[in-house]
Amino acid sequence: MARFNIEALAMSLNSQLTWRIGKLQKFSVGDVIRTRKNHPCGGNLWEVLRTGVDFRIKCKKCGRVLLLPRPKFEKSVKEVLKQVQKPD
Repeated sequence: MARFNIEALAMSLNSQLTWRIGKLQKFSVGDVIRTRKNHPCGGNLWEVLRTGVDFRIKCKKCGRVLLLPRPKFEKSVKEVLKQVQKPD
């Protein structure tokens, strides 16, 4: 019968969770981002319309709106050009 070291397992899971949270970028509605690949219209600037599990973004050149899951959105972002300042 195999024995599991519960403490080692908990430490491993905690370190994985910390690593993932550390990689999370914060995006806000109104941010303008540049993507790695160009849209078929030729533009690569997008405005964030919705955040959460899914991201709704709008092409700044042609106005096309896309709904992307968070992992795909985060992979496609090259840089954030304009961040909206939240009021304190």
